[in-house]
Amino acid sequence: MSKINELLENFEEKRQQFLEDLQREYDALKKKYHYRIYKKKVIFTKEAKKENKKWKDSLLKEFLWGNMNLRFIISMPFIYGMIIPAIILDIFLFIYQQTAFRLYEIPLVRRKDYIFYDKRFLSYLNLIEKFHCLYCSYVN
Repeated sequence: MSKINELLENFEEKRQQFLEDLQREYDALKKKYHYRIYKKKVIFTKEAKKENKKWKDSLLKEFLWGNMNLRFIISMPFIYGMIIPAIILDIFLFIYQQTAFRLYEIPLVRRKDYIFYDKRFLSYLNLIEKFHCLYCSYVN
């Protein structure tokens, strides 16, 4: 047996062990946090949703007395001011993809494969917090 074949065999054994370890860890996390993934969506169990709602701040409390410290207030215009350039960039990228990709016969990129907004499944987030997560997911 050549050295290359020996290395490949050793690699395949370690790869298989890694995948088994990864699956065990994944299963442990599913049990710990009471969720499962169905069609690329996170589904929480009823008990997890009930537990999460205990941590949810009310919308009024978040708006009036939330964690609005001075740094947050000062940074808001800079963070959310970037929505205009982000939308302009998104429009130009869309036009670029629709023209150049078609001209060069490159398969179009499906946006939903790259923009993830899975935080909406977290029941402990209120509407404002979900908006922050949506904005971050979109811009990133």
